[in-house]
Amino acid sequence: MRRGHHGHLSPVIGLDVEPGAADVVESGCWTLEYIDPERCERPPRQAVDFTLSYTDWTMTVPGEGPRPVDVAELGEELASVIRASGRPAEVVGDLLGLRPTVFTLDTDGRAAPAPAALAEHIRSAGLPQEEPEPDGTAEHEAAGHASRADEVGSDSAPAVAGAVEGEPSLDTGEFEALTRSARRAQDRQRRKRRRRRAAVLGAVVAVLVGGLAWYAVTGEDDARGDSPATASPELVEAGIDLRDEYPLRLWDLPPSEAGQLSVFSAGVLSVAGEGETLVLRAGLTGEPVAEIELDSELQWTTELRLPGETEAAVDAVGVRTDGEFTVVTAAGDEQRWEIPEGSEVTAMGEIPLLHDQDGVHLLELGSEEPELLEVNPELITGAADRAGIIQARPGEPEIVRIPWSEGEESTALTLETPEEGFTFTKHLAVGHGQGLSYWTAEDQGYYVVHDLDDGAARAVLETPTPASEAPAWEVGRGMDLAIIENYAVSLTSGELEAAWDGADFTVALGPAAVVETDSGRHIVLDQHVYSETDRVIGVSPGRTMWVRQPDGSVVALSRDRGDA
Repeated sequence: MRRGHHGHLSPVIGLDVEPGAADVVESGCWTLEYIDPERCERPPRQAVDFTLSYTDWTMTVPGEGPRPVDVAELGEELASVIRASGRPAEVVGDLLGLRPTVFTLDTDGRAAPAPAALAEHIRSAGLPQEEPEPDGTAEHEAAGHASRADEVGSDSAPAVAGAVEGEPSLDTGEFEALTRSARRAQDRQRRKRRRRRAAVLGAVVAVLVGGLAWYAVTGEDDARGDSPATASPELVEAGIDLRDEYPLRLWDLPPSEAGQLSVFSAGVLSVAGEGETLVLRAGLTGEPVAEIELDSELQWTTELRLPGETEAAVDAVGVRTDGEFTVVTAAGDEQRWEIPEGSEVTAMGEIPLLHDQDGVHLLELGSEEPELLEVNPELITGAADRAGIIQARPGEPEIVRIPWSEGEESTALTLETPEEGFTFTKHLAVGHGQGLSYWTAEDQGYYVVHDLDDGAARAVLETPTPASEAPAWEVGRGMDLAIIENYAVSLTSGELEAAWDGADFTVALGPAAVVETDSGRHIVLDQHVYSETDRVIGVSPGRTMWVRQPDGSVVALSRDRGDA
């Protein structure tokens, strides 16, 4: 078994237990979401995500006895049950990681999970249920990536433990599956309506000298009076296209050269030729700075901010192919490292790290070989920045900083509790001087942003997402903002820059956050909301913007010809 975290794996963890998944959890004193020390007679082990596969299935349907089913035939067996009854079927059982799932037939007659709204409709109809006793043995497999235990088997295999009766002849077309962002938006709206009702019922009466004044608290902001959540900045409707703010044309690329293009702090990166070459251009002039020859298929690119010879940071782009990782700076300096098979590169912070069976290595500009780092294997190595390695202690609000200088000691930092009554759940992300973690208070979940220099809480963000489904934030292009759900947070200050009511932000472009709604794509910049005609693909703090025009070309625009 190996523990996965943000795309890399820990060393192999040996467990002296039988292969039953429940035995693994109980014997090792693990938990599927986070560590609960009260369950353990000894100090608990690190939290771990499990990927489970079940074999040797037994199916029990109403009116029949249990019968063995080959794992390869589960889907067809469930489809036959649905066809025979003319009703949807719900899979139930007490297998570890299996959650009840409603199945219907798709257009090809195959069993498929029902849309969320349809499944909820079937369950809320109060239909009679028969819960069979599943007979299955579990076989656990090493997790190659971080996966949520409560979703195991829900997408990859039709997990059949039984069926229940449902309404006949339901037209699935009448029920629209809700996306996660839509469900979160609905949850937020319901909570706001509850706040408003509570606020109206709890009107405040204030007695003033010389007279009697009555104040009815009905607004959303006032209703949040005692809420521990950070107040959302007020957004002002600009009423114009963002392009109108950038009247000066700097340079452009024709569609033939701008087909695949991304804007980074280090410059504008595009694919050339048949995809075997990348070209990095200066953001302000469009002049080529470097050409990167790819040794094999491109996997991904990332943004980096590396230590320079002086205190100033060096902006760079990281390029991952099947066999190499390449760093190219804004000045055109290039460094390549071969990446052995089975190893992985991560860039959760400003500096890339290599993870392999020997441990964690630093990929340092100017050093031909990765440098093995001394880290605490009991902690999660989350990121690296110009100050050093950042590790997080699972299950506890503690961050450990390991400096690059050999003469300096590592330091432990306890994250500030936002308010009395808050309970830490787990770390979600670290890097860029900030940390994101999940806390609860009175059964309400919160994302909390902490400054990793002093541990102070900078933003407290209410969320309907349970801890088991809480994601890491997404660092935007330019590394100015990070977005998580409907929030955009400054990576410089850790403060909340913008919050959108009713939809999640999809991407951050420099200091701008982008949200897509039924009315179109909106750009939030400096607490102003702009529309767009041509698609915005990059915004810099230096007053430059890049847009893709309808013909596929890309143009760089400026407010005043300032720095890119």
